[in-house]
Parts: sequence; structure tokens; C-alpha cells
Amino acid sequence: MEFDFDFDTRQLDNIMTKLPGKAKLRVTRNAVAAGARVIRKSAKSIAPYDSSRKTGTHLRDGIVIKRADRKTDVHIIGTQSTGRKAVPHAHLQEFGTVKQAPRPFLRPAYAQSMSAAKQKMLDKLGDGIVREAKKLAGK
Repeated sequence: MEFDFDFDTRQLDNIMTKLPGKAKLRVTRNAVAAGARVIRKSAKSIAPYDSSRKTGTHLRDGIVIKRADRKTDVHIIGTQSTGRKAVPHAHLQEFGTVKQAPRPFLRPAYAQSMSAAKQKMLDKLGDGIVREAKKLAGK
């Protein structure tokens, strides 16, 4: 899923082009990560939780944010498939099986928190631009 922004990005583009490469990347990554955290929080609140289960990782504990690539600012919200917080059954819960109806948690979380995530990203972009501009002015 991708975000669609409903505002004029020309002014933001103009400001961002004035930042040096690393500063621009820092600002962008921080903003995207902040938006992803909003969606992850919503997904964790929706994900099924069985309090009687004492072993293994609960589905909500395996919801993570990962950067898709070290060179990009794309973040992926999903479930851990390997490691200590692995929840290999998450896709079965989200999409269902022939024997079990789907009980989605990621798609509804995205739908519910999309506008809050967009706002958080815009706030972080603004804060980051100001912070980086102050750093540049101090040099």
C-alpha cells in the first residue's frame, strides 16, 4: 500500500532540494518511520491476543517495522517470520485458510490510522527540516 498526499508538494520539494543529501535522507527516513510506528501501534491493538497462551510469541508481539533496503527510505510493516519474535502463522490469520475465515489486523490498521500516520509524517518532516536547517546555519 502507498500513501497519497492531498497537498501541494511543490513547496515541500523546493525546501527539501535545498538540504544536502544526507540531511534530506535523515529527514525523510525519520518521517516515514514515524508514520510506520503509528500504523504498527494500531495493528498491535487490533491483532488477536490469547492471554491463556504462555509459550511462543503472540501475534501482536511479532509486528515489526523494517527498512526495505539500507539505501532507501521505504519502511515495511509486517510480522517477523524468523528469529525470537517469529509469528509464522500471521499470514494465515490475515488472509484465512480453507478451514479458517480471515481475521485481518494489518489491513484494518492501515485503513484506521492512515490519516494519523500522514499527519505524523508531515509533522516529522517539518520538525526535521527545521532541525537540519539549524544545523546548517550553525556551520
